[in-house]
Amino acid sequence: MLAEAALRLARASRLFRGALAPTTRLFRGALAAGALTTALGCGDVPVENARLRPSSTAGTVSVEGRVSGTGASGLRVRERPTTSSAQIGTLAEGAVVTISCQVEGESIEGNALWDYVPDEGGYVADAYITIAAGAPSLPRCDDGSATPPGPAPDGGGVVDIEGPPVQPHVQAFADAACREIAACRATTREGHQPSADLALDFPTGEDYGKLPTDGHAFGDRLAELAVAQQAAFRIDYVIYRQRINFGQGWEAMEDRGGITQNHYDHVHVSFDP
Repeated sequence: MLAEAALRLARASRLFRGALAPTTRLFRGALAAGALTTALGCGDVPVENARLRPSSTAGTVSVEGRVSGTGASGLRVRERPTTSSAQIGTLAEGAVVTISCQVEGESIEGNALWDYVPDEGGYVADAYITIAAGAPSLPRCDDGSATPPGPAPDGGGVVDIEGPPVQPHVQAFADAACREIAACRATTREGHQPSADLALDFPTGEDYGKLPTDGHAFGDRLAELAVAQQAAFRIDYVIYRQRINFGQGWEAMEDRGGITQNHYDHVHVSFDP
């Protein structure tokens, strides 16, 4: 996604800045916002999400909740606790559902929790679920009371990257981003910089060409995660919001004319071999 000339200039400039010792910790935090948006897509680069869910909630408390405050649109069920993952169902206003555990996500209507609904095999925003007063507290999906999301059962990578095959360390970063911050949508293509097997795009909103509705909070976390994990996954540079980072800080890029061209709707990560 980056012109060769700009890359050469950026690579040259970083020679004068010295090496950075990147931190190796992974960031855990809020997930992408917006529970009542339309179904997700990626423009002309379709992406499929891996189905990730708690595999067991044995021995935990389940409670019933009622969908409320959604109007005629209903409540969308997502594969992951973020609207950056695929919609897998819709719950009608007033529907009663069984909830087995909760996980923290980005605040929606002032509520940072997402509820796992085992009958639907996915997550819904707790902001639109009413639970009766006096109901027992639900366990977190990731605290050991319930088995947290993990690798796909076929033994492959967590993320099914859309496009040509990628190098193992590229797949490993996509899997880590999915596990850590629910960045489970990734794609590559022929013509990617530096090559299709050494580059990833992570959409940060509902679709290419549209600005994310969370004020770029999700994309910023993903971009910083990539920078922090530069050494661990042999990341060369990261681009987001018309800025590039080789590991020594963010630098402004030229205006390339649009939301997608300027990377306001996705995070681009390029890797060394």
